[in-house]
Order: sequence, then C-alpha cells, then structure tokens
Amino acid sequence: NLLNSRMRKKLFLIEKNEVLKKVNENFEAIVTYSEKFEISYCFDITNKKIVMPNEKKELENLLNFLNDDLFNSPITGNNYETNSKRKISN
Repeated sequence: NLLNSRMRKKLFLIEKNEVLKKVNENFEAIVTYSEKFEISYCFDITNKKIVMPNEKKELENLLNFLNDDLFNSPITGNNYETNSKRKISN
C-alpha cells in the first residue's frame, strides 16, 4: 500500500482545502514552481492534469507540494519541508 496514515491525512487536507481547484486555476504557475522541487514530471502540461507517481517517496513529495509543506526560500534558494505551519497573512 502506497499510502500511510500521514499521506491519507494530506490527501484529506488537499481535498478539504480545494487544492486541486486552485491548481487548475493556476496550472502553468504551479508547474513552474514545482520545477524548484524537481517534481514537474508529476504534471501533464498538455492535458493540464496531475500524474500520480507509483513510487512512495515521489508520491509523498507530490502530496507535500500540494499541501503547502514544501517551501523555496527566495533569499537562499534552498528548499525546505515544513512539519508545521502557521498562516500569518492572506
């Protein structure tokens, strides 16, 4: 089974927060941002669809990306995985 409980929770949050709708509304920008995390292969640009990877680590990276758990610092260019987040503004 590819999905552990943590990944199932992320899927639930992705659905609850209407992330897929937001991805569709900003597909090209999302694909461009995904390149920073080397997961742009998870996006079918021609058909504007997300391609779910078969490997557990790749799937986890995609779910982290879609759940706002990956961050690219504009200052250092470093990528970070967050384990908690607190929204500070809209």
